[in-house]
Amino acid sequence: MKKSFISLISLALLSGYAFAGGISGPVSFPSAKVLPKGVRNMQYKGIYLNGNSKYDQMGNSQGLGASFNKVLTYQDLVNNEATVQDQLFAEAKVNNTPGIGLEDSMGETTGEVNLAVNVHTPVLAYGLTRAWTMAIVVPIVQSDLNVDVGSVSNESLQNAANFFAAPGQGMQAKLEEVQRKFAAATQNKLRDNGYKPLTDEKKSALGDIRLISKYNMFHDKNKSFTFISEAVLPTGKRSDVNKLVDVGSGDEQLDLGVGMAADTNITGDFQISGSVNYLVQLADRKEMRIRENADSKITPDKDSNTRRDLGDIFQTAIAGSYRVFESLLFQTGYSYQRKGADKYSGSKFAASRYDLLSDETDQEMHSFQAGLSFDTISMYRRKEFSVPMSIGLGYTKPLSGKNVIQDELTTLNMSIFF
Repeated sequence: MKKSFISLISLALLSGYAFAGGISGPVSFPSAKVLPKGVRNMQYKGIYLNGNSKYDQMGNSQGLGASFNKVLTYQDLVNNEATVQDQLFAEAKVNNTPGIGLEDSMGETTGEVNLAVNVHTPVLAYGLTRAWTMAIVVPIVQSDLNVDVGSVSNESLQNAANFFAAPGQGMQAKLEEVQRKFAAATQNKLRDNGYKPLTDEKKSALGDIRLISKYNMFHDKNKSFTFISEAVLPTGKRSDVNKLVDVGSGDEQLDLGVGMAADTNITGDFQISGSVNYLVQLADRKEMRIRENADSKITPDKDSNTRRDLGDIFQTAIAGSYRVFESLLFQTGYSYQRKGADKYSGSKFAASRYDLLSDETDQEMHSFQAGLSFDTISMYRRKEFSVPMSIGLGYTKPLSGKNVIQDELTTLNMSIFF
């Protein structure tokens, strides 16, 4: 057994809410190391994220539920009527109400989204030759989604309510209906457009299985270079097209990736590692809801044969590893990731409507990482410990980004060699 077992394989494992097919904080450090021939490694990696905020298109911080915060106008109230006759009646009443107009605000909808994701990931790796290691990664995604939506009226709506309730107006029943609709504006709009209601939800599902190959191209006592390839299989489930907010465990399409990793020993206890990776997300066809305009994602229109081409993902990372004591390793690093915008097309609706699906799908993230691990490798070699194993904790903090979760995540890693 060799001490180099500890930094076995560099993997990116997390997929989830609005992350399936996208990027999230890295959960391991770059490494060019491979297993010796015939050696097996069983690893468990737990990934834990509590999310309530994200970086928007401009890189500013906002809550996950920010898209629910919309101003409601009296025109929205008119448009929500079921028939043209009711719409004309409502429009006339608004125009005849002193002090308000169709474009005036009557209040706003509000929303808050909190997300907890735990990814439990067994990894099995095997040294096929002295230079070639293969691994399979099987993530199980557990999610806990909490959604709270409501509405807040303003003084204008109260004044209109007082006018409608005045003697002689004959609008008391209509006023009560308007107040009910306003109180549940978001849920009503979802129902009218064929969506499932917003509810809290806990679930567990298989994620996208990864097959990873690491081939060591060069190795001496100070340097090592390894070629990495991977296939991401469509074994997870994407977000439900009939839910406005959902946590998918995958993206239901095949990805292929290649990369390089390098290790350089600076001293006996200090090492610098780096990696570059590129993941191609292959195009497919899926049912999608096709937006009508840029102001709202809610739409009743679906195309079951939408061509979907998720943006490719580029990642590079650099890290330093310092062996504090014989069995204690400290690591810290920086990672940069970028994902291109998704592309959609179809023949059922106007091309401009498919283009709207690409809005805010390009992503970027700069991240800081730190980790501490303890191993028994040296003790095993001296026959002072019966099993060669390691256990470690990791921490990832997004520093800046675009259209990505900005909350930190933690990892637990346990590994045994046999």
